[in-house]
Amino acid sequence: MQIYIHISGTGGGIRKRQSLIQYLRDIANITILEKTEG
Repeated sequence: MQIYIHISGTGGGIRKRQSLIQYLRDIANITILEKTEG
């Protein structure tokens, strides 16, 4: 759930399609960082 919090703070324009793509990319990057750290 922390992932959603981080993205919700950064991605404010999720309504646009391009934002959705970056939104999914950010999720993937964050999940990778989470796995690498912990």
